[in-house]
Amino acid sequence: MSSIRFDKSFLAEQLKKREKWAKKGHKAGHGGSYNLDIATSISKENTIQVLERRAAKQGKNSGNNSVTPFPISSNYLAALRMGIDVTDLPEWLIEIINNDDEIALALTAKNNLPDSPHKQALVSLANDYSLYTGRPATATAKAVKGSPEHYIQVRLFYELERHYPYEYYFTKSVPNGGLRAKKTRFTMQAEGQKKGAHDIDVDLARGKYHGMKLEVKTETGVLSKDQSERLERLNAEGYYCVHGKGYDECWHQLVAYFFITKIRQ
Repeated sequence: MSSIRFDKSFLAEQLKKREKWAKKGHKAGHGGSYNLDIATSISKENTIQVLERRAAKQGKNSGNNSVTPFPISSNYLAALRMGIDVTDLPEWLIEIINNDDEIALALTAKNNLPDSPHKQALVSLANDYSLYTGRPATATAKAVKGSPEHYIQVRLFYELERHYPYEYYFTKSVPNGGLRAKKTRFTMQAEGQKKGAHDIDVDLARGKYHGMKLEVKTETGVLSKDQSERLERLNAEGYYCVHGKGYDECWHQLVAYFFITKIRQ
């Protein structure tokens, strides 16, 4: 884990700033008021207890009663104290915030966005998880359509950038889907966009394969006819062609391909 970036003096300075902003009527990044009470609901002890309960529940569900909760880093604690609401965030995103200094810092100070576009997207998601899940319209806000496939890909490229920098360089997304204006759709088709094109390309030869083609789906997503046909035909041409449902399955497929060494008959 990185060195401590958020000490008590930093926390005190940030709280003073937020007190001034709150008096001026400014809102926090999540749209609500700044949390200025660090001595009560978001204390370190309460946060640890919450994570311990979650870990114990996970251990019970998996049959492992010795699960230890991940340690809370000072950057994550600082983000909590600055008013970041993690109540509805999934465990994987909380763990990223806890372990990634740049993301946690960006959540406490808007002018400190990371250079990585994947990290920037995860900061936005941590501030508003309805970007993933969607939310219905209310009297004061329009409905938001969730983009789970998009954030599965964001998370895949985030982890590739961190853990497999060499393979990350040769891995790219294929901008083929999504709702587009008629003019934009025609322009992309004129440039060579094809129906059924896969989501992710890995331009690395492994074993007998020229490269990898991965179609990303949610846990309930299904391949279209065009996608199935294209993956089948590319497989016949010597590519490793698969589709994955959900992040875990997609990540397993990518890493499995990276470690192919022998020619398979």
